[in-house]
Amino acid sequence: MFGAVDYRIFSSSDAQTAGVPVPLVQVSLGEAGAQYGPGASGEVFVRGPNVFQGYLTAEGVVGNPEGGWFASGDLGEVTANGELRIVGRAKDVIIRSGHNIDPQMIEEAALGGLFAWFIWANFYAPWWRLVDDRVIKAPSALLSILEDSAELEMHRDSEGQQWTRFVRFSADCPICSGRVLLMPGKPDQALPIVGRCIESPYTHVYSFDRVRLSGTYLGCEVPMV
Repeated sequence: MFGAVDYRIFSSSDAQTAGVPVPLVQVSLGEAGAQYGPGASGEVFVRGPNVFQGYLTAEGVVGNPEGGWFASGDLGEVTANGELRIVGRAKDVIIRSGHNIDPQMIEEAALGGLFAWFIWANFYAPWWRLVDDRVIKAPSALLSILEDSAELEMHRDSEGQQWTRFVRFSADCPICSGRVLLMPGKPDQALPIVGRCIESPYTHVYSFDRVRLSGTYLGCEVPMV
């Protein structure tokens, strides 16, 4: 529309504009023939030797620009430097109570909200439920998928909704002060849940709090077999 390609530094202030009208090309905003200058805004009209004369049909030339001014259908504004910035499409304008509203702003807000909802629903919400249920934080859950100390189980909340959650069956070891893997006790020993560390020849007996999801040492050991 405006002639030759104008190469600019990306960080320059005019990088987001269409530039200034080239010689022999007239540009008006708002209405055909309006003065072009900083602060002007509205539909972009162009007149010059580059503007087509209309559509050639069997009945003759139709659609020729009135007075040579071509209505581009684009909405624009002129910057303080006299450069044209395209901001939308004229046919997409929403007229509400006498105000012209650019739908792009509404679309961006709607898409932003939709994107935020999509990210929350598909990525954060499942892990947030784990934290809310006092299970484990998301990074730990992701790591525990590859560890034996976490198991996947079904959990039913107070409202009767059933969720899948990760539970880490571990507790503090009284010998090495580290975390030990907890396993169900053998049926013939009638042990609730047991765990052992590599520094002790005994397995330590624990109870497991299903709310805090943490094992508690019961103060007794059984020989390791």
